[in-house]
Amino acid sequence: MKKKALLLTLTLSVASIFLLLCGCGAKSSTINVNYAPLYLKIASKSSMPNAEKINLYAENFSDMRGNIGNNVIGEAKTGTFDKKTPILIDDGVIDLSSRTLRQAFSNQGFNMVKDENSADLVFKGRINRFWVQEILSSSAFSGSGQSEAEVAFDVALIDRVHAKTIWFDVKACLIKSGKAIDTTTQNEIAINEAFSKVITSIIHDEALRMAIRDFIKSKK
Repeated sequence: MKKKALLLTLTLSVASIFLLLCGCGAKSSTINVNYAPLYLKIASKSSMPNAEKINLYAENFSDMRGNIGNNVIGEAKTGTFDKKTPILIDDGVIDLSSRTLRQAFSNQGFNMVKDENSADLVFKGRINRFWVQEILSSSAFSGSGQSEAEVAFDVALIDRVHAKTIWFDVKACLIKSGKAIDTTTQNEIAINEAFSKVITSIIHDEALRMAIRDFIKSKK
């Protein structure tokens, strides 16, 4: 009887450990991303000359990524068996992209307005790609991999009074982290950097600045 009881206890213990490692019998875990460093990086950029003369309205971005939840921005591989784990942000990509872009324009000196009818220019954006994933090494014994993050936006600036587009571009950035054993920790850094570079590339686009300068001249 003692041997049977010991065998049963051992069997249950092994089964419990296996279920724990596989993540069975529990809700899917998630990983949240923090964007606090991003705002500081954008806020440090220099302002655009004569931007205060422009009343700018920025629409909410459109999420064109397909059948993906607004707050889902990637997939990590966690645990001993590399379980697929969603990477989430609380506010969602629409709110994050729209809010960050408005703040970036405000930091450049633009007069941001909340009513489109009172705007000189209207900024529009579409989110085509906003995703981070882990690429594991092809060698099963290397135990390493890297994070790959990609952000891609279609963006346009509209002359509201004359109802015409004065600037349009596609802004994209692909970031690949260095290889590491714990790849999951690099996801936040990679997607943060990709997003930051896309926002910065919009604000400092020379064609955009030229279009705004020409618009200011046309108002005189």
